[in-house]
Amino acid sequence: MNPALHQELASGAILVTANRRLSRFLRAEFDAIQQAQGKEVWPSVEILPWGAWLERCWEVGLEAEAGLPPGMAEGLLLSDHQAAALWEQVVEADASGPDLLRASEAAARAAEAWGLLKTWRVEPPLGGQKEPGEFRAFRRWRKTFEERCRDGGWVDRASLPELVGEMLRGGAFPPPSALLLAGFDEFTPQQQALLNLLREMGCRVNEIPPPALTGDRMRVACASPAEEWESAARWARHWAEGAGTGMIGVVVAGLEANREAVERIFSDVLAPGAVLPGARRVLPFNITRGAALADYPPARAALSFLKMGLGPLPFEQVSALIRSPFLPGAEQERSGRALLDAELRRRDEPELFLERVRRSAQGRPDTPLLARRLEAWGEAARDLPRRQGAAGWAVSFRALLRTMGWPGDGALTSEEFQVCGKWSDLLAEFAALEGVTGNLTAGEARARLGKMASETQFQPEGEENRIQVMGELEAGGLAFDALWVLGFHDETWPHSPRPNPYLPGLWQRQQNLPHSSAARELEYAQRVTGRLLGAAETVVVSYGRQDGERVLRPSPLFAGLGEVPLSSLPMASAEGLLRVVQGSAAREPFQDERAPALVADGAAPGGTGIFKDQAACPFRAFAAHRLRAEGLALPGHGLSPAARGILVHGLMERVWGRVESYDALLALGTDGTATLAREAAREVVADYVREHPAAMGARFREMEGERLAALARDYLELEKQRAPFQVVGRELKGVVRVGGIEVNTRVDRLDELPDGEHVLIDYKTGRANWKDWFGTAPEEPQLPLYCASDGLRVGGLAFAMVRRGETAFSGLTREPGILPLVNSFDQVKLPPSGSAPAASWEAVLGGWRNELEALGEDFRLGDARVAPKNPAQTCRYCEVRPLCRIDERGDRVDEENGEEGADD
Repeated sequence: MNPALHQELASGAILVTANRRLSRFLRAEFDAIQQAQGKEVWPSVEILPWGAWLERCWEVGLEAEAGLPPGMAEGLLLSDHQAAALWEQVVEADASGPDLLRASEAAARAAEAWGLLKTWRVEPPLGGQKEPGEFRAFRRWRKTFEERCRDGGWVDRASLPELVGEMLRGGAFPPPSALLLAGFDEFTPQQQALLNLLREMGCRVNEIPPPALTGDRMRVACASPAEEWESAARWARHWAEGAGTGMIGVVVAGLEANREAVERIFSDVLAPGAVLPGARRVLPFNITRGAALADYPPARAALSFLKMGLGPLPFEQVSALIRSPFLPGAEQERSGRALLDAELRRRDEPELFLERVRRSAQGRPDTPLLARRLEAWGEAARDLPRRQGAAGWAVSFRALLRTMGWPGDGALTSEEFQVCGKWSDLLAEFAALEGVTGNLTAGEARARLGKMASETQFQPEGEENRIQVMGELEAGGLAFDALWVLGFHDETWPHSPRPNPYLPGLWQRQQNLPHSSAARELEYAQRVTGRLLGAAETVVVSYGRQDGERVLRPSPLFAGLGEVPLSSLPMASAEGLLRVVQGSAAREPFQDERAPALVADGAAPGGTGIFKDQAACPFRAFAAHRLRAEGLALPGHGLSPAARGILVHGLMERVWGRVESYDALLALGTDGTATLAREAAREVVADYVREHPAAMGARFREMEGERLAALARDYLELEKQRAPFQVVGRELKGVVRVGGIEVNTRVDRLDELPDGEHVLIDYKTGRANWKDWFGTAPEEPQLPLYCASDGLRVGGLAFAMVRRGETAFSGLTREPGILPLVNSFDQVKLPPSGSAPAASWEAVLGGWRNELEALGEDFRLGDARVAPKNPAQTCRYCEVRPLCRIDERGDRVDEENGEEGADD
């Protein structure tokens, strides 16, 4: 801060800035000077952003007993949330207005149009019948809005400068002796009018010119935006580690849209240790444009808690809710709540009601605290009124959150504590909507509060740091030791025009309103460009050459800068934390691929899936069946392939429970087959819905029933083409001992032929091929494994593919003609060599037995090698892939060639 400015402020001048960041910075500079002079106490100075200064003037004026504008003796200044709610009410109540998909969006653009008219002091001409429909709608909305404000004694912020001017003219308060202005790129006519009035009344109004530093100016090209952000972070770290004490600035084009990615990359480079468990999250940089309040975990949890009971919640919200650290008992019941989450995932319901979650929590011995909280919340929610004002809902919402124990019983971080404080402020702002919104239902109140939380930007306070990451507007008036300007390529700078849709476009261009034309955007961009290039002695301007498939070029406004190689810029090392830790360790290679052996002939911890997984990859079998590791399901809308498999299996079980033989099937006839299929489909859908009430709506149930009935009809027509048989087992359970281990089996269906031999059938809703039974590591060993069951004389086995339009058998039999279009063993060349048919049916069964014995023996002896048979297929959907860490070994797993298919 230069001495002249310091003296002006010390003498009582008011300093008004274009943004809050500049106000905070200048105030800190003034206080630092006082401390450097040895002072312990000094008079506070008025350094305020423009909006806050206007509010201060308004409050001072209201305290006066004279000089107020007519009707403003008790004027209520509408908050942004109140004004937005009022505009939405106006737009929604306009019966003759245009059909709108999102009234809130239309209201926001109408409020923007109103603000343009006020701040630029213009009025569009009336065009009669030729007026665009949007403009006619806006004129009606504007008239209603002004009437509502006048009747309620409300003042909107767009009118505040004019009303402050009226207060000054009326003598409500005296003008300041001196007013200083800093960081403004331009002044609107409304601002100019107020400033001119102050000058006429004897106030000295001076604008502090922006910094005009000279020095090195250069442009660099990066391969992508990600490389650009990382390079800027490394460059900023280099400057911060130097001897200077001034600020290092990083101005990011489109910071609001890219804030999360920018913050993550800057954190990785500038504070890599912040990701360690238990580390205190203090970042060595400040970033503007805080995230929406609703995106911070404590506020997000509070919104989810309040939404319970209003209807079903998406599973993702339920999952986050029950595992939330902002519920009491989160640490005490951490394992139980995680297991509850896994249990709910397995039910495959995309939406869940509170009552369902509560019953599930009560049914577990390890989640009693959660169950009691949910029960107490349900009781409190039942006592809520159907409708009440916003102030009443604010009280109810606070009470509901107390019932849930929000924000929990754990220690809060500084950021979480500040978020909770901001949430309390937001509830107070919500209560202030009372006079604007009237009575609301619980759903309307919750939706309004959620919208407010999503629109409220919040930046937790922290220590001021040398490195400042900001958008182009926040940099106004600041001076830096060094400045990096990134992301300003030809598609972002100058901005594209975006005229307001509710004002005539040609008139906006004639009035040169903001964002109305390319010429207006160029004029604005040229001013900001000049300011940025003069804000530091060293300025780097960068752009990414390519973003995805888009090829980018530097902004023409920086075309005059000489381009230098990125490698020529000084940058700090940017080794990631993982690489640093690994590089500092003395590692000793040790390869352990064998687990402790199982007891011979003992029961194995798993079913027939052991053999399939062992054939696919020994480690998968070890992790899934010895460690009991499994992936977490993610319920989605519609039916998953697994759910469709369950329905088809249930359908077939019901059908063959009523038709137990070939003769009985033929006796049904066409009409009887259709009736049987329809009834079985209706029953299986009803049973599934009883277990999964949120899985299907009424129309969905009807459609799924029709689909299953059609599948059953097609499949039964296929069965009619077979030789005679008797169904002797459905979902038949058994035990098989192979390779020194004992596993439980369950055969989908077992048929008996007239000669006493059996046919094993396995239903598939996806594609299947009998050739997958062969080889040293068969991909589908389940049916060959069933052949090892005692007491079975196997004459054939087949996959029954129950798919619309693809119903067929795929298998092998001892004799021809047992199954339609299924060859006997001596009619085909068998894998893996494919050279000739097998010598006998017993040789086929014996070959399978030998392969399965080898797989079972390997599993029993603890073979746990990471050795996927076909990485492109085996690893693509493997649930234990994070455990084997095959990607970290450097093995290349090509997932692009894998074929996705539905299966059971």
